[in-house]
Amino acid sequence: MAARVLVIEDDLISQDIIKSGLEAHGFEVDVTGDGFSAVRLLKEGRHDVALVDYHLPELDGYASARLLRELTDTDTGPKLIAITANANALMARPNADDLFEAVLNKPLELPSLVRMIETSLNDPRVKRLVDEAARLWRERGLSRRPRAKVIPEPTREQALTLGVCFELVDWSDADLILLTDREAAASISELRSASDAFLLPVVVLDEWMGDIADVAFQVSSPKAWNELAGAIMRFEHNRQRLSEKFRCPTNLEDRLLGYLFLSGRTFAPVCDPSQPSCVRYPGFFPELDIVSAAERLASRNMLERRFVDRFHACSACQSHRLNVREECPKCRSPNLSEAAILHHFRCAYQGPEDDFRSDTHLVCPKCRQNLRHYGGDYDRPGSVQRCGECGSWNSDPAVGFSCLDCSSHMDGDAAPKRDLFGYTLTDRARAALAVPTLSIGVSTARSEAQAPSVGESAALELQSAREALEELAVVEVLYNSQPNIVAREGERVFAMLRHLFIQNVANLLAEYGHVVTTSDKDYIVVGGNDQSGLPEFMAGLLARCQETLGHDLSPAYRILDANDLAASA
Repeated sequence: MAARVLVIEDDLISQDIIKSGLEAHGFEVDVTGDGFSAVRLLKEGRHDVALVDYHLPELDGYASARLLRELTDTDTGPKLIAITANANALMARPNADDLFEAVLNKPLELPSLVRMIETSLNDPRVKRLVDEAARLWRERGLSRRPRAKVIPEPTREQALTLGVCFELVDWSDADLILLTDREAAASISELRSASDAFLLPVVVLDEWMGDIADVAFQVSSPKAWNELAGAIMRFEHNRQRLSEKFRCPTNLEDRLLGYLFLSGRTFAPVCDPSQPSCVRYPGFFPELDIVSAAERLASRNMLERRFVDRFHACSACQSHRLNVREECPKCRSPNLSEAAILHHFRCAYQGPEDDFRSDTHLVCPKCRQNLRHYGGDYDRPGSVQRCGECGSWNSDPAVGFSCLDCSSHMDGDAAPKRDLFGYTLTDRARAALAVPTLSIGVSTARSEAQAPSVGESAALELQSAREALEELAVVEVLYNSQPNIVAREGERVFAMLRHLFIQNVANLLAEYGHVVTTSDKDYIVVGGNDQSGLPEFMAGLLARCQETLGHDLSPAYRILDANDLAASA
């Protein structure tokens, strides 16, 4: 059933425009022109949403809303949306923010109005939108809509819109941090450096600062949905592997290490001309502090650094936003112009052509002889730069820098150089960050010759495993829920879930074994002569790998014997 809207507007033309526009979008619309009749109609409980004009005769929109709230249940009554050309005056009234779900400025934009009504809680279409969003997230491996902490606190309009794709929660329950504007970057930097906010991915809307955030989300982009679902699962999976020490660190260095471990990113600068440094580093950490922290970690062999770029910096304010220019070596003015050099053969004088110019004639300034024949009296061997300020000329202009931020000037050789580096986690850091790998209770020592090589095909690896059965155990992974998932969600969803599951297996196995995948089967190859602990190990491994998936694959296993391996190979 379509949502029913009451338009409370005293202007007849506005009534007709709003009514016809909303009816064209499938709403049932009633209209009234004064506050008293609006209160009477809304008390009947037949309307889901009321659009309330602020400037109404006799009983204005604010007074009408207050009276209605006193006469109806706030939770079950209609949602009130104010429409006005003077929003500041309305919001200055006491508790106006509590009376209205939102305030829309006149002239109204019909698409914005329709979106506002469609996302209001009493619109029956909202539940369908939320259910559809949840289904889309499940297709991407999540069990529900992601829980988002929005920074800054969302307006009611934002909350209604974002509430379809995400469940809006506080810090303790959040799966991600969602930034809705550029100004929020400063506040998130403080949180990242002084709290456990680094444990969550940062998501921005549209493409601004997309290289700094972990994901740039757009509702209309299937790719963005995929990337966000992948980031949430990656952070969740890596949080389970993160050592307890790095979950609640007390210093910026450990927070940076924890973030790089969770995100899987390289800590490398990206271009951002809006910053004095012209670059930003990912993760929304405080810029100067985090680079210093990265350098300290590199000195401790926790980060490996590589050269990225070199900037010249302002000697006064350290900004990298410099204007590079050719200047007069004498007065440092950039007011230079190119002039041809004339060479008088007879007296060997050389100088700018302007020095030879006398009306329409060329006269040597040294010997005062007229120059008539090019190639006979003179030639043009080249050009020079002439200064428009001091008049001097030079064949080699100087290079200077002018700071675009503080207007300071520096000679080219005097500007300090700043090298920028990218950083990646070292093996030492990864070992410190990760919790100890699952122990399978069997001996894992084996030589390189005994272990199947990673680069071989699946068939060759299984053949190698069969030949070394005494040293290796080969386990086939079974997915008992595969038929139900394929029937309900399709083959593509099952394939994605299988891929995510086997990735979890490979990450947890580490040096104790590896995964062999064929087109339709997955195998786990582990080493050890004593396999008595293998069943307990496999049960724990599969249970942990299932935890982060949105669907229950009901994973099971079968330890293969020599005959099974022969058939598989």
